[in-house]
Amino acid sequence: MNVEQTNESDHSELVILDAGPVLNFMGRKDTTDLYLKTLKNMTDSILIPDAVVDEVEHKSDKDDRFKTCHKKLLTVIGGKHIVALSTPPRNKDDEYEFHWTWVMNNCPQEMLSSSKNRGEMVLVAHARVFRAQGRDVVAMIDDQDAAALARRAGIPTFNTVQLFQESVVWGVIPDKAELKRLYGLVQEKDDGLLPFKLTPLKEEFSNT
Repeated sequence: MNVEQTNESDHSELVILDAGPVLNFMGRKDTTDLYLKTLKNMTDSILIPDAVVDEVEHKSDKDDRFKTCHKKLLTVIGGKHIVALSTPPRNKDDEYEFHWTWVMNNCPQEMLSSSKNRGEMVLVAHARVFRAQGRDVVAMIDDQDAAALARRAGIPTFNTVQLFQESVVWGVIPDKAELKRLYGLVQEKDDGLLPFKLTPLKEEFSNT
């Protein structure tokens, strides 16, 4: 996947989540636990824009593979593991409006023409606001167009495969068998994820 590589075991102040990884991980307790434990090692605060929460709700209603994800996400937000970001109403926040305009002007036409990309666009606008305030922010995005937009905005990104690599670095996953099992559970929910043997994950635990 063509996303920006981050150094393993990097720690950032803020991580903002896109809908894709939330849907992939939050369908089961074991993958949800992996997701949250790894993210908490990687960052001080985990954030999710309201537009992304809406996208998770829509997908949960439409696709049986994800039917429990929205409820689980709301539970996690309620437990303060993840903080929901509210998007200001149009023309009510000059700072956000400035960065939203940047997103609209720099977004690929394919993203602009599809409502399903609104979550990623709002994510990038929020991330630019934090960046302009001098905050250390990273985005977790699997979608290649959205990741490219984030990079253009100066926002570092990481993806699902890289989160699994971090889970190994932080000792959240103890061995290769468990890594392969958990990745398989996530991969079956996302047609865009490569089989385990075609990812860098196949090299993890090779020296143990």
